Order: sequence, then structure tokens, then C-alpha cells
Amino acid sequence: MTYSTSFLAAVSAVIQHEGVIYECDPRDPGGATRFGISSRSYPTEDIANMTEARAVEIYHRDFWSPMYLDALPSSIAAKLLDMAVNLGEPRAVMILQEALCYLHRAVKIDGKLGPRTRTAVMGVNKAALLAALCGRQFGAYEQIIIRNPDLQPFASGWAIRAMWRPA
Repeated sequence: MTYSTSFLAAVSAVIQHEGVIYECDPRDPGGATRFGISSRSYPTEDIANMTEARAVEIYHRDFWSPMYLDALPSSIAAKLLDMAVNLGEPRAVMILQEALCYLHRAVKIDGKLGPRTRTAVMGVNKAALLAALCGRQFGAYEQIIIRNPDLQPFASGWAIRAMWRPA
């Protein structure tokens, strides 16, 4: 399959954030994970033997394409893909919608990346939107840890991930 340059750059960052090593940390609610593909989300996949090519295929099929991320500026699309992989698509889109509202682009906060949300993205300053996304992503991780203090060991990595701004 041929992938867009935007997707390849975005998925490369996701894989860097997620890691290539097979892990099965009992504190991780996703269970066994490799390349960010978890046994909880993909129970029929062979996570221990997951290849990078297979992970890329899954990310394109299950996140990039259904979210129509090729229709967005590449930096925003990359940030959304990274958030969707780690926080889930609805939460990632809600973070985007909250950031748009903060930047005076009123959209419905419903977790759906529809035409109105995509249009609003095109009408804002991309650097300001990325900054707002980073802050809200950080806040989402804070709330996760408040609800489940056992996830505190992941806080440092999540903070770094939240502050990542694609070029």
C-alpha cells in the first residue's frame, strides 16, 4: 500500500512515542503492547510478533483513514493521530474541539471529527492550535492519573508526549 508523506511522518512519531519493544506491564490497562498496538484493543493480533509494517497498516486503517486526517494540515493531523492512539479517537477529537472553542471557533464538543470541526481547524492559526492541543492533552493525562494513581509511573512519558509539537 502507498501512504501519504503526512501519514508516514505522523506514524513514525507515534511509533517513536509508543516504542518498538514488546512490553507487558501489569500497570498498563492496554495489556501487552508493541508499536503501540495493544492486546486489549486488538485481541486477535499476535502482539509479541507484531511487525512495524503491520502496526503502520493498522494505524492507517483504523485511525488515519476513518478520521480523514489527510484533509487536515500535517502538523495537526500528526498530533491528532498521536493523541487518538494513546487516548482513543473520541477523546482526542474532544480535545481538538475544546482547543478550537478556546480559539473562538465554536464547534460542538462531541468527539466526532466531522466537516464542521475540520473546517474550523482550517480557519485557525496552526501554532496556536498546536499549543492549545498540547495543554489540553497534558490536562487529559493529569485527569487519568487523578482517577487512577497507579498510572503515575507513566506521567513523565505522557508529559513529554503531550508537549510534542509536530513540525
